[in-house]
Amino acid sequence: MFSTSIIEFETPELKSEIENNKTHYTAICLIIASQSEVYDKMANLWRKYMNKNPNIKSYFLYCDPHIEADIFITDDKIIYKHEENHAPGILFKTFAGIHIANTYFSYDFIVRPNISSVFHFDRLIQFLKNHPTSKFVYAIPGFLALNTDRSDYKLLKDCIKNTVPPENYDKQFYFYGINYITMHGAGYIFSKDIGEQLIKTIQERPIHESIINLVDDCAISILINIFHKYHEILYTLNHVYFPFRQNEPKQLENKNIFHFRNQHVGLDDENRNIDLSLMTEQIEKFYGI
Repeated sequence: MFSTSIIEFETPELKSEIENNKTHYTAICLIIASQSEVYDKMANLWRKYMNKNPNIKSYFLYCDPHIEADIFITDDKIIYKHEENHAPGILFKTFAGIHIANTYFSYDFIVRPNISSVFHFDRLIQFLKNHPTSKFVYAIPGFLALNTDRSDYKLLKDCIKNTVPPENYDKQFYFYGINYITMHGAGYIFSKDIGEQLIKTIQERPIHESIINLVDDCAISILINIFHKYHEILYTLNHVYFPFRQNEPKQLENKNIFHFRNQHVGLDDENRNIDLSLMTEQIEKFYGI
């Protein structure tokens, strides 16, 4: 299912640099990306600041079925050998990023943004200082709607109940099987031990394909709930801002907000150009570049 047997680096020099890196990072930032004209522009905006803070190490996550290794590492990309798709591609390249972080870096937290988000890293670090470096999960709240009689949903509900201990998920799901509380896929954070246990879980136990083939945030929430109770996850909207067409100055200046989620309705170029404009303004405001 998920393989890490062969890891290759773009150059021998990069391999040596990473293997001899003794820096302890507050966080490893793993940015979901894919190849397109708009996403490439967003990646270039991220590159302006993503590795400027010495406490944060950032990589883009991609899939490519044509690489020879299971995982291929460049100076700012971690590429997993798989088709580039929503499911299970995003989930698998997230696993690949976590595995590389665990294998090569000393760090406290994993941060997993989408490419259209912007993060204020100084505020993020201040937020993380106030939370434990173990058994910690933070996320924007979401849910998986299962309130239909579709046969595939019935199978999925049965698989969840056979996979996750009942004390680890929402009692509304336990009693009614309607909605499963999940982490929103943009900007979730967890401590290193959660990432280590997550990789160990998927490597050591069979996971039904109905879970693996879910949208990545739903799938990873279920997998984390195998060993971490849902009510111990910090679900809150207090640290994220969703601008609509333009940035509100007071929101950009709010010191509690470190995640700026730029996601306009639809995926056409006009709407994504709005997001590019918002990202550009945010980065100029926060980083002066």
